[in-house]
Amino acid sequence: EYGPWLYQVWLRLIGGERLVALSRANYSYERGETTHVTRVPGATIGALFCSDILSPQLYRALTLDGATVLSESTSLGWFHSSPILDSVMLTIARVRAAENNRYLVVAGNAAPSTIISNTGSVVERTDTNTFSVLHATVPVITEITPYTKLGNLVLIPMLILCLSIMLYTTIRRLPRSREE
Repeated sequence: EYGPWLYQVWLRLIGGERLVALSRANYSYERGETTHVTRVPGATIGALFCSDILSPQLYRALTLDGATVLSESTSLGWFHSSPILDSVMLTIARVRAAENNRYLVVAGNAAPSTIISNTGSVVERTDTNTFSVLHATVPVITEITPYTKLGNLVLIPMLILCLSIMLYTTIRRLPRSREE
């Protein structure tokens, strides 16, 4: 996958230009300009891979492009099938499924494969480091969530509410002057 900008800068600062070049030549993909969905009989698939699960904007874009089922191809091979990273990535995948109201199929290499419902529940999951095939019928869902429609704008009312509560509690704790 493509290396994060900050990571590349850090490597260059410590003299790792050769490592950055080697990584780009052998292990990287270039960032695309847009997302694309694939239409198959009965569904429209929005597929991403590796660390793309970290980006809510990419899955939101796939859903807005008409994806009725989301997919993620992932590998924990570089991380020696870390159970901690697996747990974190599973949690993030569950959030992506729920925030877009879509089933999410995670195909794992050196990681469990998982089918997650549109509510974030794990429907099926393989064991770590096994050769398995998951079979499930997932419903095609076309309704979109407020998050999918509005993006991070849905967070603004919650932010205003939290700031209001903080301001209210701060003002209440201020010492009151006694008027005599």
